[in-house]
Amino acid sequence: MCLASLVLIGVLALTVGALIHCMRPLALFAVGFFGAGFGAWAVSGLAVPLLQELLTPKFGITVTSEAVDIACAAAALIGGLILCRCGLSLVDAVLGLLGSFLVGLSAVNIASLDLIGAELAATMRLQEFYMYYVLGVAALVEILRYTLVCCREERAAAAPTESPGASLAAKAAKVSPAGRAKPTGKSPPRGKGRAMM
Repeated sequence: MCLASLVLIGVLALTVGALIHCMRPLALFAVGFFGAGFGAWAVSGLAVPLLQELLTPKFGITVTSEAVDIACAAAALIGGLILCRCGLSLVDAVLGLLGSFLVGLSAVNIASLDLIGAELAATMRLQEFYMYYVLGVAALVEILRYTLVCCREERAAAAPTESPGASLAAKAAKVSPAGRAKPTGKSPPRGKGRAMM
């Protein structure tokens, strides 16, 4: 029974992975749609009471549940379209920023625990400006990441784009006896092809 469930999970994972690979725009739209819709629904729990306090006394407007549902559906649709359109570059940017933040957080934590003493931490006012230090290190890591990615893309764009078969055929033509001109021992005839004066 356990082996059958593992096989079923494996087959299902491979099927879903193959579908996502084949239909990448649809998969990105679905992730953006459900992510933005759920995010809008979660934020609406905080935003609706604030809007009620701001809008009801001044303008007499009440926020109904239908308006919240329409706003969540619109946010889901916009999120799906944005992720489908921008796709992998947006995912790369978000994951890069998240990774830079986590590296900055870890670097400041490690530095505050092991590398610097209590006197230096008090001098730097590490407890007061903790998040500024984290954001500073994260910004440096993100700048380094962006620079490395740009250099890699420039190098890839500058490289000649030959197909492997074409370069292999060119190497074979240089090496093979059929590709080289054979010396015949005869000198080319002189004067042929010139206009007579």
